Amino acid sequence: MNGRVVLVTGKGGVGKSSVAAATALACAERGLATAVISIDSAHSLAEIFDQSIGEQLTLVAPRLDAVEVNLNREIRERWSAVTDFFRLLSANHPAVNSIVAEEVAVLPGMEEVFGLLRLQTIAESGRYDVVVVDAPPTGDAMKFLRLPDVLDWYLKNYHPLERALLRGTRPILQRFNLPMPNESTVEEVGAWFHDVQRLSTWLTDGDSVSARLVMTPDRVGLAETRRAFSTISLFGVRIDALIVNKVLPAGRTDPFLQTWGAQQEEVLHEIGRDFMDLPRFYGAFQPHEIIGLNRLRSFAAELFDEADPAAMLIERPLMELVETIDEVRLRLFLPFLTRDHFKLHVGVDTIYLQVQTQRRQVPLPATLLNRRFLGATYMDRALVLRFSRERQAPHVQSLRSLEYTEQ
Repeated sequence: MNGRVVLVTGKGGVGKSSVAAATALACAERGLATAVISIDSAHSLAEIFDQSIGEQLTLVAPRLDAVEVNLNREIRERWSAVTDFFRLLSANHPAVNSIVAEEVAVLPGMEEVFGLLRLQTIAESGRYDVVVVDAPPTGDAMKFLRLPDVLDWYLKNYHPLERALLRGTRPILQRFNLPMPNESTVEEVGAWFHDVQRLSTWLTDGDSVSARLVMTPDRVGLAETRRAFSTISLFGVRIDALIVNKVLPAGRTDPFLQTWGAQQEEVLHEIGRDFMDLPRFYGAFQPHEIIGLNRLRSFAAELFDEADPAAMLIERPLMELVETIDEVRLRLFLPFLTRDHFKLHVGVDTIYLQVQTQRRQVPLPATLLNRRFLGATYMDRALVLRFSRERQAPHVQSLRSLEYTEQ
């Protein structure tokens, strides 16, 4: 890992891109070599900086480079053999044109993953102290966070079998003039899977990588942020700050603004209660668009004041082991949930966890292997799995219902 990586995400329309740009500019003006990268398909960095920004890193301010990643180009360069195979397949099916074939070759969430792979390349280049990412909105972010788990399962269970079957059946299918993926196609898929596995490990490096959630003080935004907090935590990415944007100023006299302001104050109170242990930064509703370096600089100063925008602002681990006299506990930080949200299966070396509609495989820490699973509790915003202190033969157990303790 080289340098600090800050992922900025939030519901569409909350000012996510402006916050990412302001964060990057603040880091650069503290003397840090900084890059800001947009992997959101709806790029807006060029408009915010009021400068031309393209597919290559471009200097937009002293010590600050910016780039808007062309996701289609990344797919063409990294996924060409697979796309070529689907084009070949479409040639045998007149109802399927080449454009449809290219779409079929890309799974949901893959575009953003290709963007993250470009981000990883830039972050590991050693050129930058800080890389700030204008990430996709939270809904799309859930897709690319889940994809590495899906691909990891496929790689372990089907990819080796698939390669063996292709070798055995290729001569037969070729006799019937049926297209088959060649060895380079299969190798490209395997190489990409391994890249995604490494990307997943890199994203969950809590010492260097964190996400920051941007929201507006309204009830829809609060509900979305709670869901995003739970899901991003589930997939092992640390959240180290909350940015509450577009807060109406005090001293409102207009009746319309007074009504909105009163509603915002109620939500701000709930934000303080729900996220009391998370660093929070507030941005006022601006009387103008945040465009150009001067306005970005003022916005950043308002947001961060004396705080270091590049710092890891919270050190709380998402997973921790606690030993007691009677048992060993694995604590997974998953806020804003209840026991009804969980389905859990503990295997020999993996925890299979479903939280609402999201699923994740969590490798068991080595110290918990061959220990008897005793049960689970949801308490203090965490799922706590309990294991015996003594070791036993390998086992597979299922948990159908959770003991629930609310404190």
